[in-house]
Amino acid sequence: MAANTFGTVGRRVRGAVSAGALALALAGGCRPAQAQTVYAFDVPRGDLAEVVTRIARTAGRPIVFPAALARGRMAGPIGGRESVEAALGQALAGTGLQVAPGAGGSLTIRAASGPVAGVPAGADLAAIDVTDAGGIPGGSHGDQGFQPGDAGETIRIGDAPAREIPISISTVTQKVLESQVVTSTADAVHNVAGVNLTPAASGIGRPNFTIRGFTQASYNVNGMPNDTIDQVPIDAVERVEVLKGPTSILNGVSDLGGLVNVTLKQPTSETIRNLTVRCGSYNYKTIAADLGGRVEGLEGTTYRFVTSGNHADQNYAGYKDPHEILVAPSVRWQGQDLMLQGDLRYSQARITPGTFAFIPALASRAIAPIVEPQRGVPIGNDYFGGTTENLTLSTKQSYDIGRIFGMDVTLNNSFEWSDRRSSVHVPNIFPIGRITSLSGPLLFGRIGSDTKILSLNDRFDVTLKYESDLAKQTLKFGYDYLSSHGNSNRESDLFRAILATGLPEFPRRTPNEVPLQITRTASTIQGIYVLDKVDTLDDRLHILGSVRQDAYDSSSINTIP
Repeated sequence: MAANTFGTVGRRVRGAVSAGALALALAGGCRPAQAQTVYAFDVPRGDLAEVVTRIARTAGRPIVFPAALARGRMAGPIGGRESVEAALGQALAGTGLQVAPGAGGSLTIRAASGPVAGVPAGADLAAIDVTDAGGIPGGSHGDQGFQPGDAGETIRIGDAPAREIPISISTVTQKVLESQVVTSTADAVHNVAGVNLTPAASGIGRPNFTIRGFTQASYNVNGMPNDTIDQVPIDAVERVEVLKGPTSILNGVSDLGGLVNVTLKQPTSETIRNLTVRCGSYNYKTIAADLGGRVEGLEGTTYRFVTSGNHADQNYAGYKDPHEILVAPSVRWQGQDLMLQGDLRYSQARITPGTFAFIPALASRAIAPIVEPQRGVPIGNDYFGGTTENLTLSTKQSYDIGRIFGMDVTLNNSFEWSDRRSSVHVPNIFPIGRITSLSGPLLFGRIGSDTKILSLNDRFDVTLKYESDLAKQTLKFGYDYLSSHGNSNRESDLFRAILATGLPEFPRRTPNEVPLQITRTASTIQGIYVLDKVDTLDDRLHILGSVRQDAYDSSSINTIP
């Protein structure tokens, strides 16, 4: 929308990762244990995983254990000056877990005598990789600065480490977005090699993505298709993922080049109070707020609230009042076995057109040329341009059934309903015959369309995980239902040029109230798939395979009044 943007100010109160994280860690490295060293702990009551993480960070010592055992357990508060062992003893009281020294001064939490969550008495719990919990505030992907942690939703196994995925997924982390002061997801994609951007055909909206030479790559939001021209406001974005290669595992329809997936900010147990201000040319200004943390009085409940607004006086072609508004609240409740989440996202944008001045041709020319005016010279009015409006409601549910035949079984479901609307109007020229003099007639026009798309998408899967000394396996059986209904009205209006200036005169209201064409579309995709990921040879060999079958039903009706 504008160039030369700069400046981000904010404050984040760092907390701990949620109980669903695969590892508990600290930011600060490892130090040998000191028996008599005490630390000033001020840890509020919360999930056991978060309490242990806060203890580890305060003391600067790594503490690891499978987070599944911490899910749904509460601990704390822990305060005062204590040793690490004493603080952990308070946190683990009554859980059947105990602390044992590990390698390099680390601590390992293991099962004590007696059964704990199906673990044999006295058995050691396998320690897993330590992940830096000081990465993205509230992030669920374990990104460490500019390095991605998990692969994300582009392969249907959101918690799989990026290094274990044998396909090409490029991730633009939030640290990259912040450091570059990125103002749109299209700008974020510039960081990925092999991806080119070309302007939209109408000059309005997000560009077309070309990946590995294939055009019309998909644009998804949280793994769901987004088939309108608008972009998600950048202040709602946690990271941007680019999948290079066939994409049928995600949407059923394979875009050969790949797809762009935008991951939105999620509820977090960290306390986040972030204010962002950006300024740029043509009086462009943005103010955004990002709030997150626990909901006091509701145990296991976290939230995220993101809102932003930007505005500019005009763009270089004279278009007035481009602006963008975003409101995106979300809330999550995490119980011992059940997780429920609800999200709402509303955005509205008035986007700048590819407006050009139409200069009448000389007597020897048959068609008037299109000439771009000098930047800063206002032409036309707000009759040209485009608006988009998006209202999306979504929910997520996850239920941990437990162990069946030695495998951890989880049921997952994601539902999304969206109402997307757009109105696009761009200029065009209609030459009538050969123009022989400057006094001859010259007609200009406005070509436009008004579109409304209603979508209902649901994704359900059963995930089974198995781990042994030889290999780890993630097996997923899924069902997708993707439905979309759209209406589009195409319009075209003609106006006479003002030959004294070479610029057309446009009324504020459209004189043509009857659309030239009405298009109604409907499509339904139902797909079933199986996905299997195997990691073996001490995590040096990773195998990923998938198979999918889809049924399509689509229709399109064009009406010319």
